[in-house]
Amino acid sequence: MVRHGEGHRQRHGMDESEREIALNRPDLNRHRRYLSNVLTSCKYHWYDLVPRSLLDQFRRISNFFFLLVAAASFIPNIAPTSPVTNVLPLIVVVGFGMARDIWEDLARRRADRRSNDRLYEVLQPVVGGTDGV
Repeated sequence: MVRHGEGHRQRHGMDESEREIALNRPDLNRHRRYLSNVLTSCKYHWYDLVPRSLLDQFRRISNFFFLLVAAASFIPNIAPTSPVTNVLPLIVVVGFGMARDIWEDLARRRADRRSNDRLYEVLQPVVGGTDGV
């Protein structure tokens, strides 16, 4: 089986999302460098957990509003109350939201691991059969 270029894709109506796979020929498929079939649906990684989770929390309009209120409470002439009364509830709400998101992400990781560790049936050639059918 030959790896086809852009001309072949255009003539045969193949778009970029399609790929040609040689059945029972891992040697041919290996050099094509296809992506693996590993399922990943998790949202966070260890290196972007805190910033990305904070960004997700402050995309919620209510959390962003209370962030602005908490920031304004540090300006002495604007806020009649102590900044602690605005910052502490914000930290608690955002902290619980982050903990919930991390818990859900861990559940997604466990589900991904179960799916990726599942055994699947592999097609094998029939003895005496024709190659390519």
